[in-house]
Amino acid sequence: MTDAYATGPQLRNESSDPPWTDMVSHGEAIRQGYDEQLRYDPNEPTLIVQGLRRHEREGPYAELPWKMGVIRNTPIDR
Repeated sequence: MTDAYATGPQLRNESSDPPWTDMVSHGEAIRQGYDEQLRYDPNEPTLIVQGLRRHEREGPYAELPWKMGVIRNTPIDR
């Protein structure tokens, strides 16, 4: 299986056809639990990411219209 995390189908809302983003700047792992330990399941990772559409990429990085989203590592049909 090809590693396709944070790309293509994973950047689509479950209920909308056009993707909310086609570029991801960076992400952060969402940990399991709510204490100070960083529990993380590498087999079922969940990330919060910031992204935007390519046509929105104008101006300084800090002023870009970033949108937040959650992605999960789910199987992709090929």
